[in-house]
Amino acid sequence: MHGTFNWSPLVDVVDLSPNVRDSESFRPLLLMIHFTESWDDTHALQVLKNPRPDNPKASVSCHYLVHRDGRIRILVPENRRAWHTGKSAWGTYGESDPEDGINRLNVDCMGIEVENRGDRMKDGAFQPLANLEPLTGHTLERVVALVKDICHRHHIPPENVIPHDAAAIPPGRKQDPGRGVAALWARLVEEGVALPRCPFVPFRITPEEAKEKRLLGTWNWEKERLER
Repeated sequence: MHGTFNWSPLVDVVDLSPNVRDSESFRPLLLMIHFTESWDDTHALQVLKNPRPDNPKASVSCHYLVHRDGRIRILVPENRRAWHTGKSAWGTYGESDPEDGINRLNVDCMGIEVENRGDRMKDGAFQPLANLEPLTGHTLERVVALVKDICHRHHIPPENVIPHDAAAIPPGRKQDPGRGVAALWARLVEEGVALPRCPFVPFRITPEEAKEKRLLGTWNWEKERLER
């Protein structure tokens, strides 16, 4: 907590989103890394801040947005629940929505969005590996510093720092952060705040198998995805 405010001292810009649960009892047990999959610096921010009064469940937000230039923007205070995980599961975390029965991790999970094109091209097809937007230098180190700060203050263990694509249900529903996260994840592992993960490729196991294996809270099952 930064002074009397509920965000990291690393924050450069305070720009709070209206897409937030009012409760102040939120305590993160997980930290999820996202890529915005955006091609410019304005689209992601609009999505994360614009409410959807016609469909409140379609409104999205996250706690932090890390810009391409390394600036860190706080969108949702750390004591409030953001809307960023969608249908997801990780071990025994999360809760089932009484209205639609969908399990979501928002109740336990803090979210960081990183401005990056990710695996997708503008037409929705997968990027060739050589065309992925690199996440390096100052921006990468700012993300690492933010993850370390959050994990230290909230006592989040390495096994609970997760990428969005690993927790989304069904497997393959989300492709971010995808293959472009490799350099970042290597640094997080080096700093002792995350566990190694398998390289991303599209999943090929059934939703039933995924649900069973996902409840183990492990990435080991990813190694099986191409043998199906």
